[in-house]
Amino acid sequence: MANCEQKKLRIVLIEKTETDLSKKIKGILEESFNLVTTLTGDNESVIDEGEEHNIFKDFDPSIFSPGPHVFLLIYMGDLSPSSGDAKRIQRIKEFFGEASKPYFLPLIIHKNTTLDTGKKKDILYSIEKDLELSRKTYCALCCEGGKVNENEIKNLVVKINEVVNKNKNKETYTKEMFDEAQKVIRLKNVQESNSKGKTGDGNQGHNKNATDKDAIRAMLSGGFAKRTVKAQNS
Repeated sequence: MANCEQKKLRIVLIEKTETDLSKKIKGILEESFNLVTTLTGDNESVIDEGEEHNIFKDFDPSIFSPGPHVFLLIYMGDLSPSSGDAKRIQRIKEFFGEASKPYFLPLIIHKNTTLDTGKKKDILYSIEKDLELSRKTYCALCCEGGKVNENEIKNLVVKINEVVNKNKNKETYTKEMFDEAQKVIRLKNVQESNSKGKTGDGNQGHNKNATDKDAIRAMLSGGFAKRTVKAQNS
């Protein structure tokens, strides 16, 4: 039974694709915490072709009211992370920005009593290399027979509270952090566009550089059109 303090903790679940196991975990989180939303990015095509910089299918700006305490990023214990998974995690990190890193908790969910040694090694490597977190920063839940042991649920509560306690000076990921991450993405896109457009005669290059500089100045001053996510004006 969740206590009142647990229910105040706002959790965002991030998964590659919805599975029976992740549905089970979602139910557990809803019972124990305030599960704000589940964000899903199925594969590279969704990430690459998503509207603007929104890499998730159903990004809900209400996660900033207030911001979440923890992002739970699901790893499937029966699969070794691929290069596509590494790219997906990189996009997730860029989407929420460098400031989001302390709020991430990898969650390994699996069906068997014990986690496969080889798969675990690959996942821990991904946690360290792709998420840039300590290999010790994760939680594992076994859903054998569709059930989760009560002790493992308690362990998840402990792990989530460890993340919250480490971030006690900045308890939640905020809208300001998100806005800054989106600003960095837009600046990067302007710079890449500028780099690709350095062709043609001198006047064309000069005019383009001037236009890009104006765009960068406007963006950094807050005047750049906030096209990325509807949450910008909420």
